[in-house]
Amino acid sequence: MKKQWILIGLAFWASVFVIQAQNTRENMLLEAKKLLKEEKYSAAEVYLNSLINENPQDTAAHLLMGKLFFARSYYQNALESLEIVQKNVPENIEMLFYLARTYQNLEKFEAEIKLLNQLENLNIEYAKQVDIYFYRGFAHLSLDSLHLAEKDYKRSLQLFPEENSTYFNLGVVYFYQKETDKACQNWHTALEKGHNKAAQFLMEACADKVKFRSFFFVNDQANMLNNAERKQLESKIKAYQDSTSTQIAVITVASLEGKDLEQTSLSIAQKLGIGQKNKNNGLLIFIAKNERKIRLEVGYGLEAAIPDLAAKRIINDYMTPAFKAGNVYEGIDDALDVIIKLASGEFKPDDIQPVWTTNKILAYIFSGFFLLLNLTRRRSFYWILLLIFSFLLLELGGRELFGFTSSRIASLSLYISLGIIILYSLSNFWSEVIRGLKVKIEDALKEEKWQKIKENYMPHEVADKQASFSHQYKNTPGTTLMLRPLYRKILATQDKPQEHFTARPDALLYQLKREIEFLGKKVFTAHQTELKQQIKTDIAYFDALVAEPFSTENTQLLKEKIAYYQKITHQESEFNQLYTRSKDIILDNQFWKDLKNHHYQTEDLGKHQEKLSNDFKSAKTLESLETLQEISKPILDLHQNPSQHYPERSDAALIRLESKLNYIFNNPLFLESSREKERVQYKQEINYFKEFSEKTLEGQNAAKFLQSLTHFEKIIKEPKNVLGYDLEFLKTEIERFLSTMNSKYNAVYTQGSITTKRANLKKGLDYALKLDKDSKTTKLLDLYLQEIPKIKANPSHYFDKIPAPVYVPSSTSSYSSGSSYSSGSSYSSSSSSSWSSSSSSSSSSSSSFGGGSFGGGGASGGW
Repeated sequence: MKKQWILIGLAFWASVFVIQAQNTRENMLLEAKKLLKEEKYSAAEVYLNSLINENPQDTAAHLLMGKLFFARSYYQNALESLEIVQKNVPENIEMLFYLARTYQNLEKFEAEIKLLNQLENLNIEYAKQVDIYFYRGFAHLSLDSLHLAEKDYKRSLQLFPEENSTYFNLGVVYFYQKETDKACQNWHTALEKGHNKAAQFLMEACADKVKFRSFFFVNDQANMLNNAERKQLESKIKAYQDSTSTQIAVITVASLEGKDLEQTSLSIAQKLGIGQKNKNNGLLIFIAKNERKIRLEVGYGLEAAIPDLAAKRIINDYMTPAFKAGNVYEGIDDALDVIIKLASGEFKPDDIQPVWTTNKILAYIFSGFFLLLNLTRRRSFYWILLLIFSFLLLELGGRELFGFTSSRIASLSLYISLGIIILYSLSNFWSEVIRGLKVKIEDALKEEKWQKIKENYMPHEVADKQASFSHQYKNTPGTTLMLRPLYRKILATQDKPQEHFTARPDALLYQLKREIEFLGKKVFTAHQTELKQQIKTDIAYFDALVAEPFSTENTQLLKEKIAYYQKITHQESEFNQLYTRSKDIILDNQFWKDLKNHHYQTEDLGKHQEKLSNDFKSAKTLESLETLQEISKPILDLHQNPSQHYPERSDAALIRLESKLNYIFNNPLFLESSREKERVQYKQEINYFKEFSEKTLEGQNAAKFLQSLTHFEKIIKEPKNVLGYDLEFLKTEIERFLSTMNSKYNAVYTQGSITTKRANLKKGLDYALKLDKDSKTTKLLDLYLQEIPKIKANPSHYFDKIPAPVYVPSSTSSYSSGSSYSSGSSYSSSSSSSWSSSSSSSSSSSSSFGGGSFGGGGASGGW
C-alpha cells in the first residue's frame, strides 16, 4: 500500500514538471515572436536556439528560426530550418510561404512555383492575403514563362491595385513580349503610384512616346515629394516647355556618395541633354537630400537671363528658407516661378525681391477677390469700392516705385479697407443664402413632389400637410433662422412619409400601374392598352372611396383586383408563364417556317397561324387563367405535336439535311469539283421529290428517295471518302503560312529560330509532294491540321524570344543608393546599364530632352 502511494506521488510530480516545462516552452516561443516582430534578432535567436537544443524536432521553433534567418537575408540557413518544418508538417501554410520566398532568393524558381501552387490549393484566403501571385509572377518571369507571369501579376493587381511594384514588373513582362505601349503604360502607372525607379525605364524605353515625357521632368529618387506635389511640378514644367521650348528638370537623390555636387550635377545635365540642341536652353534643379545641398545648373542659352548671381538668390531667398521649414514642394515651386519669369523676360535679375510676408499676400488676394465679387453684384457702389481698393495698392505701389519697406498708414488702410469689403461681401453672401433657401422650399412645395406620396398615403392627409407648409412659408420671416428649419421639416416629411401619413389601402394598385406601363414587349400591344385602361378605371373607382373606410364588398373587390394584376405582371405566376410561352410560339418565325417546309397543307397553315394569333391577341385572353388556358391550348398542342395537325411531307427527312450539307459544300478542304457536283445533285433531288411531297412515296420513288437519303447522310458522316481532299488547296495554304512566318513572328522572336522552323516545315512539304496520293494526303493534312495550328497556338514553344531586360528585385540585388544618372548605376549589382543591348537607352542626347549643352553656369547652396 505504501509503495502504491509513492508511485502515485511520483506520477503527480512528474505531471507537474511536464506542465511547467510546457508552459515554459510556450512563454519562450511567445517571447521569441515578440522579439522577432521588434527586429531584435540576436535576442530572439538565443531563445530559439535554447528550444531547438532541448528538442531538435520542435517545428514551431524551427519555423520562427527560418523566418529570423530570412529577415536577416541568411537564405541558406533559412532553407535548412524551414525544410525541417516541411519534413514534419508538410502542409503548414506559413512554412510554405517563407520556404517559397527563400527559394526565390536562392534562384530556385521552379521549386518556388511548386510550393506556391501547393499553398494556393491548401488555403486560398491566406494565399490572397500574402499575395503569392506577385512572387509567383516574378518566378515565372525569371523562367521566361511570360504568359503565366502576366496572368499572376494581373491577379495580384486585382487584390492590391495600389501596389506600384506589381505595375513595374508587369511593365517588364510586356516589354519582354515586345508590347512596348503596354509596358510604358504600366511603368507610367507605377511612377504615378510612387515607384520612382520607373522613371529611368520610362526615359530609356519610352522616350519617343509623347504622353510619357512629362514624367521625365521630375525624378524624385529621394522621395522628398508626394505624388500630388510631383504631378503639379511636372504639369507646370511641361506647360512652360510646350509654350517656349525651354526645358527644366528637377532631380533629387538620396546621397552624393562622396562625389562633388557641381561635377555630379553637370554630368547629369549633360547626359540628359536638357534643353534644345541649337538653343541650349535647359536648366537642372539638383537636390542631394542627405548632404542638404542644392544646385541650379544653367545651360549656355539661359546664362544671360539667369546669371550665377540670380541663381544664387533663387536658392538663398526661395528654396533654402522653405526647405528649412520642411516645405520642399513650396521651395521648388517658388523657385520655378522665378526661373520661368526670368527665362521669359518677365523678370530681370535685379528685380528679384524677398518673398513678402504671408499675411500681406493673403490680404491682397482676399481684397481683390471681394472687390471683383461686389462689382458684379451692385454697380452703384463701383466708385466707392474703387476708392477703397486704391488704398490697398498704396503699399504695393510705394514698394515698387519708391522703395518703401513699410508704411503704417498704408498697412492700416489695407486692413480697414479689407474689413469693409469683407463685411459688405458677407451681407451679399447671406442674401444669396436666403434666396437659395426660398428657391429650394418653393421647389419642394410643387405639386409633383407630393403626387407620388398621395399614391401611397391618404391623399387628404397629404394635401392638408402640403397646404400647412405653404401657409407657414408665406408667413415666415425671410431669415435663415426661420427658413432653414421649415425646409428641413418639408424634406423630413417627403423622405419618410410613413411617419406622417396613413397608408392608403389601394396603394398597391398604383405600383401595379407602373409595372403595367413598363411591360413593353412582354405582352402584345392590344393587351397592354387594355390593361392600362382597365387599371386606370379601377384606380379612379377606389380613389373616390379612399377617404372613407371600405365596405366589406369593396375590400374584397380590391383584393381580387390586386390578385388579378399581380398574376399578370409577376414573372413567376402561372398566368405570366403561360402567356409568355404562348406569345413566344406565335412570334417564333423559325417554328412556322419549319412547319411550312416539313409538313403538308401549307395553304391552310397561313390561315391557321393568323387565326391562332388573332384569337390570342383578343382582349378576352386577359379575363382569367381559365380563359388563357383555353385559348393557349391549340397553340401549345400544335407546337408539341405538329404532325397531328399537319402530316409530315414525304421529303422532310431530305430537307433536314440542308444546313449540315451546306457547311460541307462550303468547306474548301474538300475538292471543289466534288463539292459542286454534290451541291447540284442535292438541289436536283430536292426539286424532284418536291413534286411528291404531299403524297406517299411508293415503288420506284420510295427506293430512289431511300438511295438519295443514304447517299447524302454518308456525305455528312464521311465527307473525306465521298468528296476527297483538295491537295492543291492544302499545298497553297501551307505555302502561304510559310511565306508569312517571318513578318508575323520576327517582332517578338529571333530570326534564327524562325528560319530554322520554316526550313523544317518546307522540308516536310517538299517530302509530302513526292509521295503517292494517299501518303501525300496524310502528310499534307498532318501539316495543315496538326503542325501549323500548334505553332499558331503556342509560338514561344517553337521560337526563341528576343532578349529583353529583366528586373531584379531588391532582395537579390539592389539599386544603387546614389543618383540613378551618375556613374551609370542600375538595377543590377554591377555598374552596367539596366537594359540589355537591345535597349534603346543611351548616355548621349537621345534622351527625352532635346540635347542641350551646359558649361558649368549656375549656383550652389544648402539648407
